[in-house]
Amino acid sequence: MNPMPSVFFPEIHRRNLGLGLWRAGFDGMMNWSYNHMVGTVTTQSWTWSYVWRTEDGVIDTLGWEALREGVDDVRYLTTLLSLVNRASGSHSQAPLLRETFQWLGEVDVQSGDLNQIRAEMVRHIEALSVLGTE
Repeated sequence: MNPMPSVFFPEIHRRNLGLGLWRAGFDGMMNWSYNHMVGTVTTQSWTWSYVWRTEDGVIDTLGWEALREGVDDVRYLTTLLSLVNRASGSHSQAPLLRETFQWLGEVDVQSGDLNQIRAEMVRHIEALSVLGTE
């Protein structure tokens, strides 16, 4: 799950710093640096930087956007897991809960479509939210 240079591989970066960390058993992440401070504005190293420095600020990279998407994926997952835990008490036999547990165990975070995975998390979140109000 070691991220490749974020500028060149944004999807791998999103995967590795988002749901990939969850699947590997980690409960958090921290980026090495916001900007690799080498060189001047015109000669800076872009390979390991989340932003490109300018004279009056920064321009974010695809790597930064991928990191943000990975964080958002984990936020959806955290919401889903919270609802699963809450429903496990009073609705432990609900087919929806069993389906969600099965999906969580089988979801392919290594090569699956991350946008489809997020959409499926949303579907489960919405369904479990209704289940919790019954």
